[in-house]
Amino acid sequence: MPKITSSPEAIMGAAILVDGKVVAWFADFDEAARDWCSFNHFGKWLAWAATTPEIIPLTPEEQADCDRRADEMLAKLRVV
Repeated sequence: MPKITSSPEAIMGAAILVDGKVVAWFADFDEAARDWCSFNHFGKWLAWAATTPEIIPLTPEEQADCDRRADEMLAKLRVV
């Protein structure tokens, strides 16, 4: 079971670092997580203790752009 940190929402897990950048985060760093790391970043990854990543909400402009793109994709799918 993951450890809860001082913030009620923050859960301790493992951040995966490749070339100094976080490329993934796992709540449970188990065999499946190690397999993913090895398959995607063989020999370049490092697991480091970390709390859950902070999700930054989209701005209204970014949300509108996502909605527009989704509508375009749906329209293309309906043409078939």
